[in-house]
Order: sequence, then structure tokens, then C-alpha cells
Amino acid sequence: MSSYRLLLGISLLLLITACAAPGYRTGLYSGHLPVGSLVEVLEELPLRTEHSRVFLQDGEVVKLGNLNRFTTHCNFELRQLAAIGTAIRPDRLIITGTEIGDERVVGSGRVMLASRYLTGWHWNNEGGPPTVTRFYHYTLDSVRQPDVMRLTCHGGEADLPDARLPTLPEIRNALGSKVRIHLNP
Repeated sequence: MSSYRLLLGISLLLLITACAAPGYRTGLYSGHLPVGSLVEVLEELPLRTEHSRVFLQDGEVVKLGNLNRFTTHCNFELRQLAAIGTAIRPDRLIITGTEIGDERVVGSGRVMLASRYLTGWHWNNEGGPPTVTRFYHYTLDSVRQPDVMRLTCHGGEADLPDARLPTLPEIRNALGSKVRIHLNP
């Protein structure tokens, strides 16, 4: 009887491990890039003087004020504020850490119609779901550019129940032809 239980236990263990999905995630969590993956910067990404981040959306470098916060966008972050003429140069950066997060958006600047406000049919800090953005922080390492600290990719602002992380195809679209992602095998 004991060998029967052992055989049954091993069979169940093999069955369960065989059902595990190998490789990379798909769908909603496909943007979770594994440690050891490479972020290859193909074109120089200029930073504004006295800023520490450069934003990309739909394959273009955009100013923070011109960013469509409701769609996927990414930004590289430096450890220090940029001096005149600072840019992230073409390089292969290694992902050394990944973190998932979300952040409540304060003062998102949405237009509210007076009739909505007077009737009480609005969400903005009045008991409805808060507006949040969900994101991945990818910690980066480069021997040639040690000041490049992180790549962050946001899924776009949305009410809490609708907020989601960006997928890998959305991240690739945000980075465009300026940056390529090489997944760690």
C-alpha cells in the first residue's frame, strides 16, 4: 500500500509540473520582463537640461507635458539631473530587477461638466474609484552608462477597476524603433 501511495504522489507531482507553462508570460502580465533580459537603445535619447527622465510613447521621444497619460508610455531615468547636451547613448542595458507598482493619480485634470458635478454623478475624489496608473520598474545596469538607472513602463491612467499593467507588445510599441527588448532565455 505504501509503494502505491508513493507512486500516486510522484505521478501527481509529475502531472502538476507538466501543466506549468514554460517560457514567458502572455496576455495581461506579458510585460513582466525577466531579470537578465536586455534593453538595447538603438538611437540616442536626448534629455532636457535639469531633468532626469526621457519619455517615449508610440516610438517617439515626448515631453512630459505632451504625454498621453491614458495610453502606454515608458521612460528612462538617470540617477542625477542631466547637464546640457546629456543623452542616453546607444547601448545594451541589462535588467537586474523588476518591480510591479501602482500609483494614485492626483489632480489628473479631467474635464468635469457642471451638470455632472451638480447631480453628484462623478468619481473624482467623491467616493468613487480613484484614478491610478500601474507600471513596471526595470532596474538597469550598464558599464558604459552607469547613470542610467531604470526603465519604467506605465499602462496608462484609468479608474482603479480598469487600470492594468502594460503588455509586452504595448511596451514595444511605446519604445518603437529607438529601443529593442531582448528577452532572457
